Amino acid sequence: MASYTGKWLEVLSVENGSESHCIHIQLNLEQSMNLKWKLDSYTAYHIRALIGSVETAKYRLSLHSNWNALNNHPSGSLTKYDRGSSEKSIFPCSRQFAEELAALREIQDLSQIKRLSSFICTEDVSECHEQAANPKTVLERLSWKPAFPGRALRILAATFVVAAFFLIFVPDYPSTNQAVLAKVDTSVLEERTQQKGTSFTQQLAEARSEPVPAPAQEAVVVPAVVTESAAVPEVKLGGLVNFSLPKGSVALTFDDGPSKYTREIVDILEKHKVGGTFFFVGTQVRKFPEYVKYADDHGFSIGNHSMTHADFEDLTSDKRQLEIARTNQLLEAVTSEPVVLFRPPYGATDDALSQLVEKNGMKIVLWNKDSEDWKASSSQTIMNYTRHTELSGSILLLHESKQTVQALPQLIEYLQKQKLQFPNLR
Repeated sequence: MASYTGKWLEVLSVENGSESHCIHIQLNLEQSMNLKWKLDSYTAYHIRALIGSVETAKYRLSLHSNWNALNNHPSGSLTKYDRGSSEKSIFPCSRQFAEELAALREIQDLSQIKRLSSFICTEDVSECHEQAANPKTVLERLSWKPAFPGRALRILAATFVVAAFFLIFVPDYPSTNQAVLAKVDTSVLEERTQQKGTSFTQQLAEARSEPVPAPAQEAVVVPAVVTESAAVPEVKLGGLVNFSLPKGSVALTFDDGPSKYTREIVDILEKHKVGGTFFFVGTQVRKFPEYVKYADDHGFSIGNHSMTHADFEDLTSDKRQLEIARTNQLLEAVTSEPVVLFRPPYGATDDALSQLVEKNGMKIVLWNKDSEDWKASSSQTIMNYTRHTELSGSILLLHESKQTVQALPQLIEYLQKQKLQFPNLR
């Protein structure tokens, strides 16, 4: 078994392009080498969300991936070292990334980097372009052949001697067809073996023949839940900052959950066959992850409402990023989908926050109608507002509260009589 002592990957930066993404890493293995690693967009997005200032902290990427049996999807881990303290974060990643990580883990000295030339290159950009012209899958790269025939013959002879030894002295050693010919992440395959009920050898054969998905197909796999809300319309927001919808629609949005009211709200929305968008706070997600899953399983949209519901006007850029990234991490651990919607607490936003949200690949969702249900003395107060407000084309701000739950069925029925649609926001 390979020894990994003294080997680590330090993340220097994440570079996003229009068509490709690149992570700058330093591979330390007795000596160090700066490299560029071409990533799929899904993995790059999650790593970037965890990286702060590399000038004040160091980030080390684990050489091991894990398999999430619940969501049938891999994850990686990143550890931040800052002023003597460390913080480990788990992030969802693509299967392609997990396989590439396994290939990197097998490297024993820096001269072997050329084995991984289809996704790893030196900091020389021209070399990256040259290597990109001849792509291979991870498993093909692991079948790299030496460039010098003489050396190849020596390796072949040594391999023959070792094979003969095992055939003679170890009768129960697996046959050539069963041998592990492709160095893949066996911990991942063992998990898949337990799930599928097939043999480990069959899993290896599948892995060797299975093509690596293209980045566009690397969306996380979520267990399918068929509900009546599947027919609910969706509105894909086009702007970076969104206040309203086209006439004829009203978006019901619920802030400050998950809470003990989340399940009731979901059940009411589903009963009336209307959409809804939930903006969850990270500290609440920690308390009630099962309610996040309940809303997600029933097809409703889920957005980020910060980690601690702090006023972003009072936060530095780094703290703003931390509020967003931590909440995304908690939500994605439950839903296994990237979070693309963000609602700043109190609606406090500025140009710097807009740029930060855009950098995280997200959109800001504000509102143009406020029910002020958080201070309503009863459900009737909310209904009085509804009856005296033009809600067509609105994003309506609601909160998870007892009064809102009581008013919601009547509110929906009143607006349905106006022939309004209730979309999920995406």
